[in-house]
Amino acid sequence: MWQMIEIKAQSKENPRDVTTLFLAGGISNCPNWQADVVKALANTEYIILNPRQDRWIGSQALDTKIAYQEELKQVTWEYKRITKAYSVLFWFPKDTVCPITLFELGSRLEGQQNLFIGCDPDYEKRRNIWCQLEQRPRAVKKSADLHEREITLQLSLDDLIQEVIAFHDRTLKPLYI
Repeated sequence: MWQMIEIKAQSKENPRDVTTLFLAGGISNCPNWQADVVKALANTEYIILNPRQDRWIGSQALDTKIAYQEELKQVTWEYKRITKAYSVLFWFPKDTVCPITLFELGSRLEGQQNLFIGCDPDYEKRRNIWCQLEQRPRAVKKSADLHEREITLQLSLDDLIQEVIAFHDRTLKPLYI
């Protein structure tokens, strides 16, 4: 049996596996919700791709060239991993609008990845996300493993985590037992 592995931002590792789960969502000016997800998924076989850095220097750099280089490294790391991940978890906390995460969600909605989407009930753009999900032609999609899964909007991080665990137990765990 495998154990959960966390791969943090700037790591050179870029796994391609059915157990990869990218954590998309607020980083700046919001709580470290990613740590809660990692802790809750500790007893799974997920390879978690976590873009939150332990120490982010990009926005603190006085030299704009250094700030740009750090931002480019971060964006490149995230893009390469979110596009290859088998599943993507999106969390929109109430503390920030998360414009980059909204962009990432829009780019993933038409693809074939397993998407898990949640937002705090007080998130400013909650209704917008709901409307976007209702417009998509794949309200029910078939993933690569042919399990039908409706894309729903969870209104708590705990419910979102439970949805990810249920998917794991139903579709991924049998592969590793």
